[in-house]
Amino acid sequence: MAIAGSVKPDTALCRTRCSTPISPDVSRPVAFCTSPQQRQHTHLTIGRYLQQRLQTEADLDVFRIAEHLNEARELIVQAEERLALAQLNLTAARLAKSASAWSAAARHARMARLLLPEDAWQQHYDLAAPIHLLSVECEILDSQFETAEQLADQALQTLR
Repeated sequence: MAIAGSVKPDTALCRTRCSTPISPDVSRPVAFCTSPQQRQHTHLTIGRYLQQRLQTEADLDVFRIAEHLNEARELIVQAEERLALAQLNLTAARLAKSASAWSAAARHARMARLLLPEDAWQQHYDLAAPIHLLSVECEILDSQFETAEQLADQALQTLR
């Protein structure tokens, strides 16, 4: 694409692609050239596209996919998709923890908890339990001891 005059490439890219399907190589400039609502829709489109491409849990795209979908979480209303995003954040938290990225691990574990429905302990125990246990561990590793203690108390009351 030829860029005329003094227009920056990112700006031209935003002007030409904001209303069209997004490819991941242009996601950063496109995601920030629109209104907040359009930005959420853009993140949702990018996240869903990348999620379809995901081959394995160890794939480094896990973080990028999770970040895009997390930014658009308010637009994700179907319970199945919210649970899938919670699972994706659990995977990202585990990967971040294994890389000693404590803050990122805690952030993804926190997001996974927020995405769980209110009845998660009863209806989705196999997802809720590992998310809460990993959350406790990540908050401790991130030196958030009060938060870890509160989460541990909650988990102890509901763990089978």
